[in-house]
Amino acid sequence: MTEARPLYSYPPLPSPTHIRVIALKPSTTTNAALRCSIRHVNLDDYLGNYEAISYTWGRPVFDHSLRCSDGTRFAITANLHAALQSFRNIASTRLLWADAICINQNDSKEKNIQIKLMRRVYRTAHRVLVWLGSGVEDIEDTMNCLLLVTKVPFAALTGTSVKGREVSSVAKVNEPTVFIDTQKKRQLQIKRFLNLDWFSRRWIIQEVVLNSDVCLNYGQSDISWVRFMHAFQILGDVELLMEVEVPIQRSLSIMFELWQAHSLKRSVTSIERRDILSLLEAFHHFDCFDGRDRLFALAALVED
Repeated sequence: MTEARPLYSYPPLPSPTHIRVIALKPSTTTNAALRCSIRHVNLDDYLGNYEAISYTWGRPVFDHSLRCSDGTRFAITANLHAALQSFRNIASTRLLWADAICINQNDSKEKNIQIKLMRRVYRTAHRVLVWLGSGVEDIEDTMNCLLLVTKVPFAALTGTSVKGREVSSVAKVNEPTVFIDTQKKRQLQIKRFLNLDWFSRRWIIQEVVLNSDVCLNYGQSDISWVRFMHAFQILGDVELLMEVEVPIQRSLSIMFELWQAHSLKRSVTSIERRDILSLLEAFHHFDCFDGRDRLFALAALVED
């Protein structure tokens, strides 16, 4: 049911280096209405106290609301609504950035200016919060197991030694797990996880690569980008990526090397040069709604 509140009217940003930040109000009740205020901050002198959300818009149906302190509301998608509910604090305001709210989507001039700021928005953020979705128990269990495999020696995924190292029994670990049946089932679970929409969205590449602190979230489960890639490498060692398409595997590996290059200043070896043609080839299967964004989404990663 649509709320009676009028839609938020966007005042112009003070300068080309200003962005909007969502001050999401706390709640002790998960299903309570989402409430916020909007702040204007200048990236030139802001310390990055906000967290930037990386997500997919999902179906373009704006039938959920985020209430603003001035008596208006934002019409948002179900996926963004679920993300904000999950990220909302119990006792304190949380500062967040999400493109659908922080950029006036009906102002082409503003959108063009803000798109050019995306590199700084994600690099300046205190943390990047990846929202993968919610509602599928099997996928959330898989997420929990990705975290588990980084905590135990090879997490007993096969019950045999790998490259001369012993594999412990997962039954001895008091953690939830779905890796208890056939090898084929395990492979298909990983495939379903990596086939989530977020993993094929072109804009997520720079959103992850440009920030040193990235956390992936599905429902109530979360895992850091570093642990996720560690788990990804372990799954390759124990042949649990056999059902995952090669381009997806290669793209994730390149993303991790690009992340290390930007965050840890390490050299990139998977592609010889970080020019636009090399990046377009490496991420050719990543989608974007607007065809022009195929270039814009990667431009921030090109070597000077």
